[in-house]
Amino acid sequence: ETLAAFRHQIAGEGPAERVLVANLAYDMAIRGEPAERVAELARRALANGALLAEETSESLTYYLAAWTLALAEHPDEATGELDAALAQARDNGSALGFAMATCVRSNVLYRRGLILEAEADARNALEAASAGAWQGGLPLAVGFLIDALVERGRIDAATEVLEASGI
Repeated sequence: ETLAAFRHQIAGEGPAERVLVANLAYDMAIRGEPAERVAELARRALANGALLAEETSESLTYYLAAWTLALAEHPDEATGELDAALAQARDNGSALGFAMATCVRSNVLYRRGLILEAEADARNALEAASAGAWQGGLPLAVGFLIDALVERGRIDAATEVLEASGI
């Protein structure tokens, strides 16, 4: 509520304001605000690569902004943002960035109907998260992998993933 109260005062012109706008965009998306307004805020936060450069591929804030584009019905744009984060993670040798980028991209690919690719990304995210790169991301990776498996009709495999996860 506090962040929403300032939404008309935040320009998103500096690094700190871009972080605020990214969080605001995501919050507005999950509250069901108009998609184009949400997408506009996410784009402002992402600022043509500025947020990624400032926060790096290890920033949850970056992923909130990128994912918000998908939630606002711009999954192709979101994929481009996530591809950029994945490239940066690989360039920097960041296991955390790799885990986060593949996890969120899995959901975006799923939303685009690219189920095999979504499954592959979810498996990569789950493997990286399980290896300690992003323990907090395990539930997301498991959930996104289950989504892809269920979509493919692989209910037994989805059940095995869930049982193996301990969630």
